[in-house]
Amino acid sequence: NVRAMFRICREAIPALKSRAKEKGRARIVNTASVMAFDTDYGLAAYCASKAGVGGLTRTLALELGKFNITANYVCPGAIYTGMTQGNFDKPEIREVWEKKAALRRLGQPIDIARGALLLASDEADFITGHELVVDGGLTLRT
Repeated sequence: NVRAMFRICREAIPALKSRAKEKGRARIVNTASVMAFDTDYGLAAYCASKAGVGGLTRTLALELGKFNITANYVCPGAIYTGMTQGNFDKPEIREVWEKKAALRRLGQPIDIARGALLLASDEADFITGHELVVDGGLTLRT
């Protein structure tokens, strides 16, 4: 997770600098996971890699700010996707996760997209190095 993110960002930086010079700003919006800070048994590599995405993104925010490039990351919680469908289609598993979230539902991909769009928008002009948790309140008690 973190190696690919590092390489993608490294390759994008020249284009982002050009865009910021031309348009006045540029954005990096990466994706980590709530598992970056809300760990579980048997997930050491996954959790460490997602935490690494956070560290990478915060460092990019610090280093690229002088070029008017912001860098932020979205941390999805329990999201119903093709990857998680096998688990969340089981009522007993779905109910457990829905009860954990303050909003009492699983997230949908559109929920993550909206968070990313916010961070990429003009409204986020003074937000950088930020971790936007999009989890319906799943991690409020952790």
